[in-house]
Amino acid sequence: MNKDVYLIEDWKLVSCMAAVSPEEAYARIDGNVFNNPNFQEGDPVITSVIEYAEGELICTRSGSKYQLGNPLPSYEEQYPNAKERLLKARQ
Repeated sequence: MNKDVYLIEDWKLVSCMAAVSPEEAYARIDGNVFNNPNFQEGDPVITSVIEYAEGELICTRSGSKYQLGNPLPSYEEQYPNAKERLLKARQ
């Protein structure tokens, strides 16, 4: 994985701290981050607002790029195929 791309696991999309659908316009990712020198491995984070998808990567307003790992199981249950829906909505 590119050192400038951070892995995020057990994620969900949030807006004002409530879970929202993958198509939400001003959503942020709430999850556990890996491969980021500013955090310890697995630290919880909330990203800046998602701007767009670049292939399999999510790019945020701050300029960070995230490789999506597995969504939080309860989020995936609420929003089936969350990863695919998010990537499609942001292309």
